[in-house]
Amino acid sequence: MDESEYARTLADELLGDIELSRIPADQLALKASRLARLVNHDELLALLVFELNGYTRSREAEKYMDWTGRWIDKEKGTAWWAGLGSIEGVIDAQEKRLEGLSMPSLSGDGIVLAAAGIQKAAAGAANTISRLGAIRGKVIALIHRHVTDIYHQLEFSSKQESIFEHAKLRVDALLAPVVGETLTQIEAIYRRLSRRNPRQSATLSQRAGASLTRSPIECSHPRRPGSLKVVKPCHLVARTT
Repeated sequence: MDESEYARTLADELLGDIELSRIPADQLALKASRLARLVNHDELLALLVFELNGYTRSREAEKYMDWTGRWIDKEKGTAWWAGLGSIEGVIDAQEKRLEGLSMPSLSGDGIVLAAAGIQKAAAGAANTISRLGAIRGKVIALIHRHVTDIYHQLEFSSKQESIFEHAKLRVDALLAPVVGETLTQIEAIYRRLSRRNPRQSATLSQRAGASLTRSPIECSHPRRPGSLKVVKPCHLVARTT
């Protein structure tokens, strides 16, 4: 399997991983990074550098932060700076925290205070899950868009190569009888001359072999002024000296 075919297979696997949620987000980012390096996809590589290592205050980083909705307050410079893997971890932790919240066995005024605290904690966890889930979804959607573009480009390139190879095989099949006939004629001339003069036939054989290795020759024929040049192929003729 060549590099282009491997990249196409990897892109197809990644699309399945994203669409069927087969692997965690951090593994998805690593796998997409490998594909981006294989095909030299600068846009996807730039995105994944931040998603794997976290975001910084730079113009390029802010572009992707806008696209993924990471800002909490852009004017104050507060945002979710962590990469995709860290965000996935926070979401998992908050989901487990939410599942573990339950009402304690209390009575009187204590139960009212406990219920208020639990409700506040649950609301906070749910809000964090919702906010970070939206960021995760936008990041994965961006990766999916780039991987889809890569897959279609590789698929189109593969079909082009297949069409070219098919055409080449057809042309080769059409030329084979012509080339075979020419070689047969040269061989017949060689056999006839070898019966007359062995030294002369050896010279002819060397010249015939050299002629077959040269590129086809084109001859220019006289033309009228201002007319197009007419080019016709010259016939290969074996001559003796």
